[in-house]
Amino acid sequence: MLLARSGWSKQGGFEIYVNDAQIGGQLWDELFAAGHDLNVGPGCPNLIERIESGLLSLGNDIGYDTTPMECGLDKYITLDSEINSLGIPALRQHRPTKRLMGLICRDKIDLTDYQLYSGEQVVGEIRSHVWSPPLSGLSGFCIV
Repeated sequence: MLLARSGWSKQGGFEIYVNDAQIGGQLWDELFAAGHDLNVGPGCPNLIERIESGLLSLGNDIGYDTTPMECGLDKYITLDSEINSLGIPALRQHRPTKRLMGLICRDKIDLTDYQLYSGEQVVGEIRSHVWSPPLSGLSGFCIV
């Protein structure tokens, strides 16, 4: 078992990793029983916090077909590495045609679909969105 205080959110808490999935259920039950008086419980970032903090969701905001350059993670990689990799040569040749961006819309709108338009032309799509009280509008991620 590995215990870490390295959560993705700004919330306090711990992550527990077990090497044997068979003990996970028992650990879960014992942990919450022992921490009942401390109000111990499961947690995760809420949707507003996830989006406002820029935490990307695989399957929502990005997919396996999204490159680091397209989702704003290019500053964390180098394509100059000489390591033996299947992905680096493909990334060197790839020219991004789309970019994941933040979205803020302060107008009250009813989203009938998740397409972004410039006039009549579809130019992108909203991947995730939520009402943001601090921004008094919609906040989200879109790909254009």
